[in-house]
Amino acid sequence: METIKIWDKEIGDGCRPYFVAELGTCHLGSVEIAKTLAKESVEAGANCVKTETFYETEIYDDSIQKVFSIRGKQYSMPLREHMRECQLTLDQHHEIKKYCDELGVPFISTAHEFEAVEVSKLHHQISFIFH
Repeated sequence: METIKIWDKEIGDGCRPYFVAELGTCHLGSVEIAKTLAKESVEAGANCVKTETFYETEIYDDSIQKVFSIRGKQYSMPLREHMRECQLTLDQHHEIKKYCDELGVPFISTAHEFEAVEVSKLHHQISFIFH
């Protein structure tokens, strides 16, 4: 198998694993939390940081509930509401991307619908993966 390079990291047979840190929605819509997670991920050996680009009204209907537990107590809320709280604006994506540049790692995002892909065409600084 041939190898490829992503930034300065070689990927392929005989190479070290390429570790992508998936932030998902763990940042809860906070750029500061996302930056902290990115920094800690890189310190733990991540080669790349990834998040998600979505617009909650496009993906989820009101009938889907998110059930979660905090300190043993169970909560439920509409998934749309949870996703609305967690979505990042394009400017927030760029702020996280610039921080990842400072950390020396690529920043990528999964686009969850066509609108997010269209946004990526306008702003080539963020690499998008269509989901």
